[in-house]
Amino acid sequence: MELINKLIKVFIVFQSLVLLSCTVGDDIPPSDIIITLNSANRTIEFIAPGDDGSTGISTIYDLRFFDEFELEEILGVPVDDVPFSTIEQTVRSMFASATQIQGEVLPQPGGTAQSIVFPRLDPQGSIRYYLSLVARDEVGNQSSPSNVVQTTTEFLNTSYIQKLELSCFGQSIASGEIDEREDRDDDEIRDGDDILIGDPCLDIVYVFFGGKDFGDGDVNSDGVYELPSPDSADVTIRGVPGTMFGASVAVINSVGGDNSEEIVIGAPGFDSSRGQVVVIFGDKNGLPEVIDLNTGFVPDITILGETTGDNFGFNLLAAIGITSSNSDSLLMGAPTALSNTGKVYFFTENNLSDLNNEAQISADEASAVFTGENADDLFGSEITDVGIIDDNNRTDFAISSPGVAKVYVFFVPSQVNDIDLSTDTSEVAIIQGDIANEFGASVGGGGDYNGDPEDDDNFGDINRTVNRDDVLIGAPGFDGERGRVLFYSGFDIEDAFDLGISPMATKEIIGLLPGGRFGQEIRDLGDINPDLDPKKRSGGIILEFDDNNDDFAVSAPGDESGKVFIFFGSVGFPAFLTSLDADIVFRSPRTTSASDFGSVLQNLGDINQDELN
Repeated sequence: MELINKLIKVFIVFQSLVLLSCTVGDDIPPSDIIITLNSANRTIEFIAPGDDGSTGISTIYDLRFFDEFELEEILGVPVDDVPFSTIEQTVRSMFASATQIQGEVLPQPGGTAQSIVFPRLDPQGSIRYYLSLVARDEVGNQSSPSNVVQTTTEFLNTSYIQKLELSCFGQSIASGEIDEREDRDDDEIRDGDDILIGDPCLDIVYVFFGGKDFGDGDVNSDGVYELPSPDSADVTIRGVPGTMFGASVAVINSVGGDNSEEIVIGAPGFDSSRGQVVVIFGDKNGLPEVIDLNTGFVPDITILGETTGDNFGFNLLAAIGITSSNSDSLLMGAPTALSNTGKVYFFTENNLSDLNNEAQISADEASAVFTGENADDLFGSEITDVGIIDDNNRTDFAISSPGVAKVYVFFVPSQVNDIDLSTDTSEVAIIQGDIANEFGASVGGGGDYNGDPEDDDNFGDINRTVNRDDVLIGAPGFDGERGRVLFYSGFDIEDAFDLGISPMATKEIIGLLPGGRFGQEIRDLGDINPDLDPKKRSGGIILEFDDNNDDFAVSAPGDESGKVFIFFGSVGFPAFLTSLDADIVFRSPRTTSASDFGSVLQNLGDINQDELN
């Protein structure tokens, strides 16, 4: 045994000497890099250097930047007053003091084309940034700082246009991780969220894969893709004609057993408006470019509406955390069921996982069914994830009945049961509005927009030291269709629920243009402008993103040719705003008055892998 131990020690020493001899003699740095900016997707493109010059594989990339204000402080004059060559020399000579971007791609063999996404640091696009890149090997040898490129980081715009007659392309939108092929060799590039876009008038759903190369297929460099055309969509799914296939779309966690998430599509016009919802499993081997339900393809799960005229599948909501922290739930609306009373069907992830492939079931096999109060309420017209409002640490959701101007916020237990609102409202907070104003036409939530927790010692409630999400409700018919959005604090909703009353709105945002229909759609965006927090580390200054309040979007499709207004959440969010106070405004790219721009809004997650929504 003693001999074995000695041999092991000798082997370890030998290995150490070999490694030392390999690294000590390595004094050749990676070759210098030339970078270019691809403005279509805000990527820094370059040819990979090697480990020793242009051969081998370097160990790490280091992308750094100065913003224009930092350079002005260094130079002592505005950047516009000096030639770019001076700026470039300054950035390269002071590279060690610049701020580093985290999450650079792993180096590939020398000569390989690579790219790094520069994140959206300033969503308004008013600040200029100056970037340079170096490569290092395993012993710290590094290339000289590359040339310098200048960029701004406003939102990138990609437009998909369907020019076929009778199209209503864009009626539904969703996103998720659908393209997760195990055999794919471009994981580094293609791991962004993917996009679903429905065209129910043509009974088609298109899938567009996200990733760092998102936008590279824009042959005209104008951000516009015309459909149908070769290579425009990565997957095209064709439903049965005349069924409104694609009126709603969603993406849920994998229930088929691999890493790819599943596609959910509503077809409320199926079988004399009985309606159906189909689930198509993502595939680790990749989905075919065309999936046609008319030529023998059978969905993995098909859920049929109960009765003709229900319009089952009119809308869908996939939400995580309603029954448990990591489990998905799927809610499916049938707003015209029971003489327009409306129903919503609740399926858990386990429900769907237990079904066999090509299973066909009825909607009444759901884990729970929620039924509206009265005929013509149209319960289920809107279904929205509103985040965590009560203190059970599970996701809550809201369902609207625009026919009676009510929004129901559900505080369901982990074991969800049927609820008939005509006889039981014990698990819902009811927010009542004005029918004439079209209150409840849209519901947004899922974020803390106003900087809770409240600093109010009078309540003596320890729960008020915990953030609560808020609910936003649109009333686009308000004041001659100027429209408005009413803001309900999560704390106020919970207090009203405990008291059995309707909560009062604490804030409002008013549209200014008659007929603009401000509030037609509302959508939580997550935190699209996090605080930028440079941290000093041993290797220099590294940029970190600190979570801030969530932000939200409000549409006004009747404002000129359509507008979408972005509001940044903040501590002490004002009690009264108008559409003029928006932080960012997106306008329709079309000039016609009937473009309906903003009729549908959706938070798509991180499409291009810059770590931001």
